[in-house]
Order: sequence, then C-alpha cells, then structure tokens
Amino acid sequence: MTFLSVSFILFFALVFAGYYLVPDRYRYLVIAAAGCIFYGYGEPSRLLLVFLVTGIVYAGGLVLERLENGGLRRRWYVLFFALTLVPLVIWKVLSWQGTAIPVGLSFYSFQAAGYLHDVYHGKLSAERNPVRLFSFTAFFPTILSGPIAKARYLLPQLREIEKPSSEMLIHGFLLFVFGMAEKVLVADALSSAVAFIFDRYGFYGRGYYLVAAMLFATQLYADFSGYSDMAIGAAAMLGIRLEKNFTNPFLSVSLKDLWNNWHVSLNDWFLENIYFPLGGSRKGTVRKYVNLMIVFLVSGLWHGTGVHFVVWGLFNGALMVVGEVTDPYRKRLRGMMHIREDNPVLVWIRRLLVFLLFSLAFIFFRAGTTKDGVALLLGCLTVRPSDLRAIYLPLLFDNDSAKTLLVGVCILAFFVLQYLRRGKVVKGKNGEKEVVLTSGAYQRFRSLPTLCQVLPVALLLAFSIYTLCAGGTKTNTSFIYFAF
Repeated sequence: MTFLSVSFILFFALVFAGYYLVPDRYRYLVIAAAGCIFYGYGEPSRLLLVFLVTGIVYAGGLVLERLENGGLRRRWYVLFFALTLVPLVIWKVLSWQGTAIPVGLSFYSFQAAGYLHDVYHGKLSAERNPVRLFSFTAFFPTILSGPIAKARYLLPQLREIEKPSSEMLIHGFLLFVFGMAEKVLVADALSSAVAFIFDRYGFYGRGYYLVAAMLFATQLYADFSGYSDMAIGAAAMLGIRLEKNFTNPFLSVSLKDLWNNWHVSLNDWFLENIYFPLGGSRKGTVRKYVNLMIVFLVSGLWHGTGVHFVVWGLFNGALMVVGEVTDPYRKRLRGMMHIREDNPVLVWIRRLLVFLLFSLAFIFFRAGTTKDGVALLLGCLTVRPSDLRAIYLPLLFDNDSAKTLLVGVCILAFFVLQYLRRGKVVKGKNGEKEVVLTSGAYQRFRSLPTLCQVLPVALLLAFSIYTLCAGGTKTNTSFIYFAF
C-alpha cells in the first residue's frame, strides 16, 4: 500500500474515523493497528521484522532505565543498539546476492535505534507499554520512507494525543495535496526523461549528460520531498507533529548549508549516533574532516551496498571537506573584491553552483555501476558549448513539444512554490525543529476568501489525480526511497 493508491485513501478514511471515535487514551491502539494493516498489506510476513526490532528496543529501554550511569550501562546500550541494527545489516549483506531489502527496514530500524539513544541520554523515559512502543516503531506515515522521527518528540505525542486544531487539519491536508503534486506532476514526469539518458548514455552527446544529471536531482528532490510532505501532512491530520525533512535545500549557498536542509531526519540521526560519538569537531580540524568522511561513507552504505553508493558517499564527503577548507579563502577573496555576502547576484550564482555540484555528485546515486557513473561524470565535466547547443529537449519527452512545455511549467511552478515556502529552522517548545516561513506567502493565502483558497487546491488535486490515472499501467505509485 502506498500513499498514491485507492486502498490508502480508503484505509486513511477508516483510520481517521476510528481515531476520532475512540477515547483519547486509546488512540495509540488505532495507530498500532493502522501500522499493522498498512505495513503488512499484501505481505503480512514483513511485520515479523517490525515485531523483532520493537521487542529488542523495548527490552533495551527497560534495562537502560534501571541501570546507573557508568561503563556497564554504556556496554548494554551499545549491545542493544547493535542488536537493533543486526536485521538491517543482514539484509544489506543479502542484497549483495540480489535479495531485495524489505521496504522501510532502513527507516524503522534507525527510528527504533534512536529511541535507545534518547533513553540512554536521559531525553526520554523508557516506554513500558509494548503496544505504544510498536505504534512508534510502526507509525504508518513514516514507516516506509521516513522522516525518521525522534522518539523524544513522537512518543510523548503518542502517550498524550491532543486533538488537532482546525488549522492543523487544514495545514495537514494542504501538505498532503502539495506532496502528491510534487510526486505526480514533477518527479514522475521527469522519471522517463532521466531514464532515457542514464540507461543509454552512450548514444547521446555530453550535453544530455549534464541535463540528465540536473533533471535527476530535481526528480529525486520532488519524489522524496513529496513523500515527506505527504507523511507529515497525514500525521498532522491525526494531530501529530513531525519535524520537517526538507527545508528548501536548493536555495542553499553552500554544500554544508544544503546538507543541513536535505533529508534532515537522516542527517540528524548520523550526527547524534555517529558524528558526535566520534568526537565531532571537538578533537581538531583533521579529526573533524575524518569524522565527516566516515559519516558520508556510512550514508553511502545505508543507501545501498553497491560500490557506486560508496563512491557517492565519499565523493559528497570530499566535496564537503573541500568546501569547508576553502571557505575562509573564498570569503577573503570576496572581501578584497568588495562583494557583500548578501549580494543578490552572488547569492544566486552560489545557489546555481551548489545545485550543479549536487547534481554531479548524485550521478553515482542514479548510475547502475561505478563505471557508468564515472563515464557520465567525465562527460559532464568535459561538456563544450557545441554540446549544449545540440540539446533538443523534446527528445527526452517522446518528441512531444507540448508535453515538454507542460513539464517545464510544472517544474517552474514547483520551484516557485518552494521559494514561496522558504523559511528558517527554529526550535519548538520541546526542542524539536520547526520551520518558520519567512516569505509570508502561506499566511497571505490563508487570509484569502474561502473560495479563493479552495479553488486552486481543488484544481491541483484534480490535475494530480487525472495525471495519476492517465498513466494507466505505466503509473509508478512507489517512491525512489522505497529501495533503501
């Protein structure tokens, strides 16, 4: 079952009704049952792994809470933390032989391990109700592809579920619709064009390599951000707040800034459970960069066991290190040239360069092998003006100029809306990350007459559903990160 299926709409309608019919203290039972149905739909055996992981962290949390701080408690923490990740490691190893990893395993394993982290560090009391803990591990909006929720923020909401305000319900619905549009109108529209070049790159000029790289970066962002928005929106309609997973990464002016705003929940997990325990930046500059490379290496392995994923991780890590090392010199150069840091032209040039570097790095993410990734990357790096002039974009869209124009309009609208949704990250009342919109566009939209709000949302929803249905058997209702 995916968010883009009829079965999910019926499922969510029943969950929504049941959720608000039962007393507040029993709503976590509805969430737990919904997790079982959603994740076990069509393949109930997948639930066995969720039960196993939940059982490990349930026992681990109780043990850790009873032990005094010290070496023994730390050893038990490391043991339970490792045991939580054993199923994931086993399936990653099996994937080398071509065995598919159970969908969502990477996400709920990290979410469960994060629960142990919070209990160990005293940020959360151990959960004594195993069903409530299962409702956290198998929280259906996030179990397939995140965001990876922090236990210290999600579990308290499952312990004392609050009735959402009408504004929260509306905001959740709008997020769900917008996420659906991101996926259907942008990501899926670009999917065939990206595959057209990546799957037969040797037949086309180097200019197409560069176009395909940038289109894939856009496709991946729209696909994953779309899923995250739908997950956060679905949770909001149940009165549960999840942290934002993407905060306009393509408006970043540095790679460091971009990674702070891209797949935020996974990056936070790596920071808390790998980077900081290794010493972070506290043990000198060299150690800091080594720790950074280790994090990106692990990130590559988390995404896949192929060599090209390892190369992707290390390549991104190297770009980050180079960016940090050269940052003081670049600032000094801009100062000597009397160019202000907030100069609009400079800001947009930096944004474009960051997007280009990100797109080049993600070639290895999309390429089937390291060899293909290297060939595509070299093609992009050696592109000539004549290669760019030879590009004929309709070739990527079935030689259909009208379809090419429509996709271009959708992409432009997507980025314009992303720009209007820009904001800054602040800490909420419980320490969770919240995004405060700075453009004022959403507030202006919500202040419009009701009809002026309903009409564009209805049209966007109708166009998304029409596009989804028009695809027929070619419609792809899964998301890219289901593979990880």
